[in-house]
Amino acid sequence: MNNEIIIITGATRGIGKKIYDTLLKKDSTMISGTGSTAPAEKEPLLYQTDFLNGQSVQNFILLMSNYLEKNNMQIKALVNNAAIYGGRGNPPRTRKEIIHVNYKMPQLVFHSFKKYFSSNARIINISSGLGELRNFSKEIQNAFNDPALSEIKLNNTVQTFIENKNFRWPDDSYGISKAALNTLTRIWHHKYVITENKQWKIISICPGWVRTRMGGNEAPLSIEQGADTPLWALKSKMESGLFYRKRKTIPW
Repeated sequence: MNNEIIIITGATRGIGKKIYDTLLKKDSTMISGTGSTAPAEKEPLLYQTDFLNGQSVQNFILLMSNYLEKNNMQIKALVNNAAIYGGRGNPPRTRKEIIHVNYKMPQLVFHSFKKYFSSNARIINISSGLGELRNFSKEIQNAFNDPALSEIKLNNTVQTFIENKNFRWPDDSYGISKAALNTLTRIWHHKYVITENKQWKIISICPGWVRTRMGGNEAPLSIEQGADTPLWALKSKMESGLFYRKRKTIPW
C-alpha cells in the first residue's frame, strides 16, 4: 500500500467530485474525501460529513486520524474544497453558517491533520475571486493585510464580521469568508514555510465561476475547467504562499 493519501473535502459534488474522480483514475496515491451525500464509509475512503455540523466534522477527523495511524500513512495533499453560498438559488445562509463552513472548518481540518502531513505536503484552499481584497473597503483591506496579523487576531476579526462590529462590513458573507481563508493561506505560509522552513506548498485557488449547484447554470466555466487548476497544483512546481487562477498567480 502506498503510505500517502490525498484528502479532499466536499468531494461528492461539483469541483470537488471532479478532482476526486480524476485522481481515482490517474493517481496511484490513495484518495479520501468527504461529502454530505457520501455513504458512511467505503473503499476508496469517502466519509459522509456535514460541515455545518461540528460533531460530524470531528467524527470524520477521528476516523481519518485513526486510519492514518493504523496504516502508518501520511497526507500528501489536503484540498479544502467544501463550502456553502447563500445566493443563486442556494439555500439562504447566515453569516455565522458561511464563516463556519468556509473559514472555520478548513482551519480545523488543517490543524487536526497537520501532524500527518508529509515533508512536501500540499495544502490547497479552494477560494474565490469574490474574496479578492480589491472588492472591499480600504479599512477592511488594511485589516486583512496587516503584516502583524496572527491567526488568533484573524479569528477575532472574523468574529467582528459575524457580530457586525468594528467595521462597516458588506453583506457579502461568502466574499468575506474567502478573503479570510486567503488570509489564512498567507499566515500559514509565513509560519510554516518561511519561519519553520517546512517544504510544504500552501496556496489558495480561485477556480473561476463554474457551472455547479453553487455557481448556477449561467456560469461560463465547466466543472472540468474549474477543476483544472487544483489538479495542476497537486502536481506542478508552483510556488507556495500565492493565489492562483487558470494556473497563473492573481492579486490577493
